[in-house]
Amino acid sequence: MEEEYGYGLANLQVMLQEVSVPEALDRKREMEALSGVARVEWLDDVINLYEPLEMADQKEVERWYLDGKACIRITVKEGMEAETLEEIRRIAGTGAALSGSAARKAAFETETPAGMGMLPVFLVLLLLLGLFVTGSWVEPVLLAFTVGIALLLNRGLALFLGRLSFVTRGAVPLLVLSVAGGCGAALLYRTATYREEGMEGAEAMKEGWRRLAGGLSVSILCTAACALVFASMEYGLGPELGRAMALACCVCLGSVLCLLP
Repeated sequence: MEEEYGYGLANLQVMLQEVSVPEALDRKREMEALSGVARVEWLDDVINLYEPLEMADQKEVERWYLDGKACIRITVKEGMEAETLEEIRRIAGTGAALSGSAARKAAFETETPAGMGMLPVFLVLLLLLGLFVTGSWVEPVLLAFTVGIALLLNRGLALFLGRLSFVTRGAVPLLVLSVAGGCGAALLYRTATYREEGMEGAEAMKEGWRRLAGGLSVSILCTAACALVFASMEYGLGPELGRAMALACCVCLGSVLCLLP
Protein backbone atom coordinates (compact mmCIF):
# COMPACT_ATOMS: atom_id res chain seq x y z
CA MET A 1 0.00 0.00 0.00
CA GLU A 2 2.77 2.41 0.90
CA GLU A 3 4.76 1.70 -2.26
CA GLU A 4 1.74 1.97 -4.57
CA TYR A 5 -0.22 4.84 -3.02
CA GLY A 6 2.20 6.60 -0.66
CA TYR A 7 0.33 5.66 2.53
CA GLY A 8 -0.30 2.51 4.52
CA LEU A 9 -3.42 1.05 6.07
CA ALA A 10 -5.24 3.13 8.68
CA ASN A 11 -3.72 2.47 12.10
CA LEU A 12 -5.94 4.75 14.18
CA GLN A 13 -9.70 5.13 14.57
CA VAL A 14 -11.13 8.25 16.22
CA MET A 15 -14.75 8.43 17.40
CA LEU A 16 -15.98 12.02 17.71
CA GLN A 17 -18.90 12.56 20.05
CA GLU A 18 -21.90 14.86 19.49
CA VAL A 19 -20.76 16.51 16.27
CA SER A 20 -22.61 17.56 13.17
CA VAL A 21 -21.42 16.64 9.69
CA PRO A 22 -19.85 20.10 9.04
CA GLU A 23 -18.10 20.01 12.44
CA ALA A 24 -16.71 16.53 11.79
CA LEU A 25 -15.51 17.66 8.34
CA ASP A 26 -13.72 20.66 9.89
CA ARG A 27 -11.96 18.45 12.43
CA LYS A 28 -10.98 16.01 9.70
CA ARG A 29 -9.31 18.85 7.78
CA GLU A 30 -7.43 19.94 10.92
CA MET A 31 -6.15 16.41 11.38
CA GLU A 32 -5.06 16.21 7.73
CA ALA A 33 -2.87 19.28 8.30
CA LEU A 34 -0.80 17.56 11.00
CA SER A 35 2.74 16.65 9.94
CA GLY A 36 2.49 13.17 11.48
CA VAL A 37 -0.64 12.22 9.54
CA ALA A 38 -0.33 10.53 6.15
CA ARG A 39 -4.04 10.15 5.36
CA VAL A 40 -7.47 10.78 6.91
CA GLU A 41 -10.60 8.98 5.74
CA TRP A 42 -14.20 9.87 6.50
CA LEU A 43 -17.68 10.02 5.03
CA ASP A 44 -16.82 12.65 2.41
CA ASP A 45 -14.41 10.17 0.80
CA VAL A 46 -17.20 7.72 -0.06
CA ILE A 47 -20.29 9.88 -0.72
CA ASN A 48 -21.07 13.40 -1.92
CA LEU A 49 -21.79 15.49 1.17
CA TYR A 50 -23.38 18.23 -0.92
CA GLU A 51 -26.37 15.95 -1.35
CA PRO A 52 -28.76 15.12 1.52
CA LEU A 53 -27.60 12.16 3.59
CA GLU A 54 -31.05 10.62 3.24
CA MET A 55 -30.39 10.08 -0.47
CA ALA A 56 -27.16 8.16 0.14
CA ASP A 57 -26.69 4.49 0.95
CA GLN A 58 -27.64 4.40 4.64
CA LYS A 59 -25.44 1.41 5.44
CA GLU A 60 -22.44 3.30 4.08
CA VAL A 61 -23.41 6.44 6.00
CA GLU A 62 -23.80 4.54 9.27
CA ARG A 63 -20.28 3.11 8.91
CA TRP A 64 -18.93 6.65 9.28
CA TYR A 65 -21.62 8.74 10.96
CA LEU A 66 -24.42 7.64 13.30
CA ASP A 67 -26.42 9.45 16.00
CA GLY A 68 -24.05 12.40 16.12
CA LYS A 69 -20.95 10.19 16.33
CA ALA A 70 -18.34 10.38 13.58
CA CYS A 71 -15.81 7.58 13.02
CA ILE A 72 -12.62 8.86 11.37
CA ARG A 73 -9.83 6.58 10.15
CA ILE A 74 -6.30 7.93 10.18
CA THR A 75 -2.96 6.68 8.93
CA VAL A 76 -0.30 7.96 11.35
CA LYS A 77 3.29 8.04 10.11
CA GLU A 78 5.62 5.53 11.74
CA GLY A 79 7.74 6.93 14.53
CA MET A 80 5.50 9.97 15.08
CA GLU A 81 2.69 8.30 17.01
CA ALA A 82 3.14 9.88 20.44
CA GLU A 83 3.30 13.54 19.40
CA THR A 84 0.67 13.14 16.67
CA LEU A 85 -1.87 11.53 18.99
CA GLU A 86 -1.55 14.42 21.42
CA GLU A 87 -2.57 16.81 18.65
CA ILE A 88 -5.36 14.50 17.46
CA ARG A 89 -6.79 14.31 21.00
CA ARG A 90 -6.77 18.09 21.20
CA ILE A 91 -8.59 18.40 17.87
CA ALA A 92 -11.05 15.59 18.61
CA GLY A 93 -12.22 17.24 21.81
CA THR A 94 -13.70 15.97 25.06
CA GLY A 95 -15.19 12.50 25.03
CA ALA A 96 -13.44 11.34 21.87
CA ALA A 97 -12.35 7.70 21.80
CA LEU A 98 -9.15 6.48 20.10
CA SER A 99 -8.22 2.92 19.17
CA GLY A 100 -5.83 1.08 16.89
CA SER A 101 -2.17 0.10 16.74
CA ALA A 102 -0.97 3.72 16.67
CA ALA A 103 -2.84 4.46 19.93
CA ARG A 104 -1.34 1.39 21.61
CA LYS A 105 2.16 2.23 20.40
CA ALA A 106 1.88 5.84 21.58
CA ALA A 107 0.68 4.67 24.99
CA PHE A 108 3.62 2.26 25.30
CA GLU A 109 6.14 4.90 24.18
CA THR A 110 4.75 7.26 26.81
CA GLU A 111 4.86 4.66 29.57
CA THR A 112 8.29 3.20 28.73
CA PRO A 113 10.35 6.28 29.76
CA ALA A 114 8.50 6.25 33.09
CA GLY A 115 9.43 2.59 33.53
CA MET A 116 13.02 3.24 32.52
CA GLY A 117 13.11 5.98 35.15
CA MET A 118 12.86 3.17 37.71
CA LEU A 119 16.31 1.85 36.75
CA PRO A 120 18.10 3.98 39.39
CA VAL A 121 15.69 2.57 41.99
CA PHE A 122 16.52 -0.96 40.85
CA LEU A 123 20.23 -0.18 41.10
CA VAL A 124 19.76 1.03 44.66
CA LEU A 125 17.88 -2.17 45.49
CA LEU A 126 20.76 -4.08 43.88
CA LEU A 127 23.19 -2.29 46.18
CA LEU A 128 21.10 -3.23 49.20
CA LEU A 129 20.91 -6.83 48.00
CA GLY A 130 24.68 -6.98 47.59
CA LEU A 131 25.15 -5.47 51.03
CA PHE A 132 22.83 -8.10 52.53
CA VAL A 133 24.51 -10.97 50.68
CA THR A 134 28.15 -10.02 51.30
CA GLY A 135 28.15 -7.79 54.36
CA SER A 136 30.56 -5.48 52.53
CA TRP A 137 29.91 -2.03 51.10
CA VAL A 138 32.59 -2.26 48.37
CA GLU A 139 31.33 -5.38 46.61
CA PRO A 140 27.76 -4.06 46.09
CA VAL A 141 29.26 -0.98 44.43
CA LEU A 142 31.32 -3.24 42.15
CA LEU A 143 28.16 -5.23 41.37
CA ALA A 144 26.24 -2.08 40.48
CA PHE A 145 29.19 -0.88 38.37
CA THR A 146 29.26 -4.22 36.53
CA VAL A 147 25.52 -4.05 35.81
CA GLY A 148 25.91 -0.47 34.57
CA ILE A 149 28.71 -1.50 32.21
CA ALA A 150 26.57 -4.40 30.97
CA LEU A 151 23.74 -1.97 30.21
CA LEU A 152 26.07 0.34 28.28
CA LEU A 153 27.73 -2.52 26.38
CA ASN A 154 24.37 -3.99 25.42
CA ARG A 155 23.08 -0.64 24.24
CA GLY A 156 26.15 -0.08 22.08
CA LEU A 157 26.24 -3.58 20.60
CA ALA A 158 22.50 -3.43 19.90
CA LEU A 159 23.25 -0.76 17.28
CA PHE A 160 24.60 -3.53 15.06
CA LEU A 161 21.18 -5.22 15.14
CA GLY A 162 19.66 -2.36 13.17
CA ARG A 163 16.47 -0.54 14.03
CA LEU A 164 14.84 -1.72 17.27
CA SER A 165 11.17 -1.41 18.15
CA PHE A 166 9.91 0.46 21.20
CA VAL A 167 9.05 -2.90 22.82
CA THR A 168 12.63 -4.12 22.50
CA ARG A 169 14.12 -0.84 23.72
CA GLY A 170 11.94 -1.04 26.81
CA ALA A 171 12.25 -4.74 27.63
CA VAL A 172 15.92 -5.59 27.01
CA PRO A 173 17.47 -3.19 29.58
CA LEU A 174 15.27 -4.75 32.27
CA LEU A 175 16.47 -8.19 31.15
CA VAL A 176 20.11 -7.08 31.43
CA LEU A 177 19.49 -5.62 34.87
CA SER A 178 17.81 -8.74 36.20
CA VAL A 179 20.19 -11.31 34.66
CA ALA A 180 23.45 -9.48 35.36
CA GLY A 181 22.29 -8.48 38.83
CA GLY A 182 21.17 -11.98 39.74
CA CYS A 183 24.28 -13.70 38.41
CA GLY A 184 26.57 -11.14 40.02
CA ALA A 185 24.81 -11.49 43.37
CA ALA A 186 25.17 -15.27 43.16
CA LEU A 187 28.91 -14.97 42.49
CA LEU A 188 29.41 -12.54 45.37
CA TYR A 189 27.42 -14.77 47.71
CA ARG A 190 29.51 -17.80 46.82
CA THR A 191 32.69 -15.74 47.29
CA ALA A 192 31.52 -14.53 50.70
CA THR A 193 30.78 -18.13 51.70
CA TYR A 194 34.33 -19.24 50.89
CA ARG A 195 35.74 -16.19 52.66
CA GLU A 196 33.85 -17.18 55.81
CA GLU A 197 35.49 -20.61 55.54
CA GLY A 198 38.89 -18.95 55.92
CA MET A 199 40.00 -18.27 52.32
CA GLU A 200 41.62 -15.00 51.33
CA GLY A 201 39.59 -12.60 49.16
CA ALA A 202 41.29 -13.42 45.86
CA GLU A 203 41.28 -17.16 46.51
CA ALA A 204 37.62 -17.04 47.56
CA MET A 205 36.70 -15.25 44.34
CA LYS A 206 38.68 -17.75 42.24
CA GLU A 207 36.98 -20.69 43.91
CA GLY A 208 33.54 -19.09 43.63
CA TRP A 209 34.16 -18.28 39.98
CA ARG A 210 35.37 -21.84 39.30
CA ARG A 211 32.31 -23.39 40.96
CA LEU A 212 29.74 -21.04 39.37
CA ALA A 213 31.14 -20.33 35.90
CA GLY A 214 29.98 -23.59 34.35
CA GLY A 215 26.47 -23.45 35.79
CA LEU A 216 25.97 -19.79 34.96
CA SER A 217 27.25 -20.26 31.42
CA VAL A 218 24.94 -23.19 30.73
CA SER A 219 21.93 -21.41 32.23
CA ILE A 220 22.42 -18.10 30.41
CA LEU A 221 23.41 -19.68 27.09
CA CYS A 222 20.29 -21.87 27.25
CA THR A 223 18.26 -18.69 27.75
CA ALA A 224 20.02 -17.12 24.76
CA ALA A 225 19.28 -20.22 22.67
CA CYS A 226 15.60 -20.00 23.61
CA ALA A 227 15.61 -16.36 22.54
CA LEU A 228 17.10 -17.32 19.16
CA VAL A 229 14.40 -19.97 18.78
CA PHE A 230 11.86 -17.25 19.50
CA ALA A 231 13.53 -15.18 16.78
CA SER A 232 12.86 -17.94 14.24
CA MET A 233 9.12 -17.97 14.94
CA GLU A 234 6.71 -16.10 12.72
CA TYR A 235 5.79 -13.31 15.11
CA GLY A 236 5.91 -9.64 14.18
CA LEU A 237 8.30 -8.85 17.05
CA GLY A 238 10.01 -12.25 17.14
CA PRO A 239 13.20 -11.87 15.08
CA GLU A 240 14.24 -8.50 16.42
CA LEU A 241 13.31 -9.09 20.06
CA GLY A 242 14.79 -12.60 20.06
CA ARG A 243 18.15 -11.45 18.70
CA ALA A 244 18.29 -8.56 21.17
CA MET A 245 17.50 -10.88 24.09
CA ALA A 246 20.18 -13.37 23.01
CA LEU A 247 22.73 -10.53 22.75
CA ALA A 248 21.72 -9.24 26.18
CA CYS A 249 22.22 -12.68 27.74
CA CYS A 250 25.73 -12.98 26.28
CA VAL A 251 26.64 -9.47 27.43
CA CYS A 252 25.45 -10.26 30.96
CA LEU A 253 27.47 -13.48 31.08
CA GLY A 254 30.63 -11.79 29.82
CA SER A 255 30.28 -8.83 32.20
CA VAL A 256 29.71 -10.96 35.30
CA LEU A 257 32.39 -13.56 34.60
CA CYS A 258 35.06 -11.21 33.21
CA LEU A 259 34.53 -7.81 34.79
CA LEU A 260 33.15 -8.46 38.27
CA PRO A 261 36.06 -10.68 39.49
